[in-house]
Amino acid sequence: MADIEEALKEVCSEDPLDKINTNNQLVSIKLKDPLAEINIPNRIPYSIKDVKEFKEECQQLLSNGIIRESSSPHLAPAFYVENKDEVKRGKRRMDSDQLFRSKASTDASAIQKTSFNR
Repeated sequence: MADIEEALKEVCSEDPLDKINTNNQLVSIKLKDPLAEINIPNRIPYSIKDVKEFKEECQQLLSNGIIRESSSPHLAPAFYVENKDEVKRGKRRMDSDQLFRSKASTDASAIQKTSFNR
């Protein structure tokens, strides 16, 4: 098993901007109406652990250049997924509400195909 893990480290990285992960494809979301404000109510009860983890992960994504600060009027609640794969990996995965993607984008199914989740 250790041999497989070592071989994988040579061809893939946890850093999405690492050159070995590059496939020359950029992901963009085409909005139905870029000027229409879409806000999904956030009824998710966040724990202190969630808030701390959101801040740390967002700061890391900002510093790595994966996301940028925005003053967009669009927003969608985010939450952490912790299923068997995340437990095995030892790290929860941040995700956002699919309803927002469906309401705001022209082809919501394409967004799922190009998901940023690992």
